[in-house]
Amino acid sequence: MFLAKILELFFGASAGGETSASASADNGAKKPFTIVVTLMAGPGGDAAFNAVVSHLSNRPGVTIRPVHECPVQRPIREDLTELNGVLKACWNWIDRNEADLAIWGETEGSTLRLRFVPHDTGGDGNDPALSFADSLILPAEINDSHADLIYAAALSSVMPRNALQEKEQKRLLSGALVAFDRFLSNPVGLDAHQVEQTRIVGAAIATFIAIERSDVDRLHLIVATLRDVLAKMNKDASPITWMVANRHLGDALLSIVSRNKDIVGLEESSKAYAEVTNGAALQVLPHEWAEAKARLGKVMFRLAVDKPDMSLLRDSVSAYKSALTVFTKTVFPYRWAEMQNSLGQVLATYGEASGNMEAMDQASKLFQNVLLVRTKESSPHMWAATQNNLGAVKFSYGKRKEDITALREAAECFRTALEIYTKLNITRTIHVTSNNLVRVERMIGAWEAKQGGPGGTQPEAG
Repeated sequence: MFLAKILELFFGASAGGETSASASADNGAKKPFTIVVTLMAGPGGDAAFNAVVSHLSNRPGVTIRPVHECPVQRPIREDLTELNGVLKACWNWIDRNEADLAIWGETEGSTLRLRFVPHDTGGDGNDPALSFADSLILPAEINDSHADLIYAAALSSVMPRNALQEKEQKRLLSGALVAFDRFLSNPVGLDAHQVEQTRIVGAAIATFIAIERSDVDRLHLIVATLRDVLAKMNKDASPITWMVANRHLGDALLSIVSRNKDIVGLEESSKAYAEVTNGAALQVLPHEWAEAKARLGKVMFRLAVDKPDMSLLRDSVSAYKSALTVFTKTVFPYRWAEMQNSLGQVLATYGEASGNMEAMDQASKLFQNVLLVRTKESSPHMWAATQNNLGAVKFSYGKRKEDITALREAAECFRTALEIYTKLNITRTIHVTSNNLVRVERMIGAWEAKQGGPGGTQPEAG
């Protein structure tokens, strides 16, 4: 298919690619993760706070920093107007404590509802299993088995900042699914609705681990679990939980599709994400809404390539632009860069497929903007991926316009990307970028031969 060939030619080195194999691990005594636990709302909040701090302090790989402040004094459950204020307070405590995650909760009656807020690393790695909209429901008097669930949820909610954290996250999470399965087989202290909410969290963590292990069978089981939960749920009574379950369903379906290229699965994933973006989430949970928009953009892009369908490319552009109204450069510079890079890929593919030079020019500018945030020093792998994407769109532009300057700029982008990929020993992207460089150098060589050698006159635009 035409669009698929465009992607194969240009964007093999995408932003979500392999992790640097050369990053060194920190062998010092410092534990890899720092977690802030805040005071909790509700009449039993102090006791729950002390219990969570006590249970997590003995867990491997984490340093617990208690914060004796609480963003709200009363339980908010699914009071949508309160959640954003809590989220901002947690980010503030994360920054002040140089932490990776904040845990906040609320008690109501005999239950404890916990939420997990990760440090924003900008999406350069895998998305966390849980977002702030997720809630882990447990008995207010937690024991060691409940602490297993909290520990697993916390670890899967961290967005790793470096290779050491990524490695340790995978290692420490190895028992997470066992802990959830054990608890859900006998969920003492929870009513039927709370059990269903806990199943959603378990499914999210299971998805996170299944993706890491490429376990498609597990992903199919997760999809079945989430569909069962949604079938029993009252959308109007639990709007946040409804959105969360659909987002996780979309994630699991998209992960399956990425391994078996199932167009029906893509369409189902699109419908699940649409359930998140169709409601009031923009006003009350803007970050959840924007994440779903970004995922919807990704699904539309995949559908456009597989069908192929140019209108779906336009839908993808629209979805990413919507996400960027929330993920601004000022507040979320790294997430903004990721969204800009993804939007650039869609526009470049649309421009190449349709011959729309304006779209190619827009894509080129987007990639150049991304390089201001994804620098060679701070994020060499992501910098190289963006350089390759910039080279691809300049190659396409130069080929269509017979613009030798654009072709030479494309070659330089490929060379600099290839230098980083070679240094990091990322085999697949070395192959793709090498092929791109060979193609553009052949085209430059043919033009120079036609003009009588290097430095000839620029040909007229075709």
